[in-house]
Amino acid sequence: MSDVRYEVWLSTIGKKNIRNMPKLQALPPTTESLLENVKRAHLQTCIWKATLEQDPPTFNVTEYGWKKKEVGKVLSPVLFADEKPLAPASKCVETSIVCLFI
Repeated sequence: MSDVRYEVWLSTIGKKNIRNMPKLQALPPTTESLLENVKRAHLQTCIWKATLEQDPPTFNVTEYGWKKKEVGKVLSPVLFADEKPLAPASKCVETSIVCLFI
C-alpha cells in the first residue's frame, strides 16, 4: 500500500500545478495504517458475532488497533506504528526539494 500511495503522489506532483495536488485524505493508506484499520475491523466483527452469546469473550483492545489514554480513560485509534517513520528519509528529501521549486 505504501508503494501505491507514493506512486499516486508522484503522478500528481509531476504536473507542476498546485491545484492538481491530491488531498492527503484522498491518498491510499500506508501499509501500517491499513494493518491497524484491519485490526479494528476484526475486533468489531468479533464483538458483533459474540453479542448474542451468553458468555461473550473479553478482548484486549490494545491488541486490535486501539490505545488507552489514562487521562479520561479514553480509547483512541492507532493510526500508524510509533516505531516506524512516516516516510523514508530519502523520500522526505525528494519531496521537500520538489516543493521548493513549485
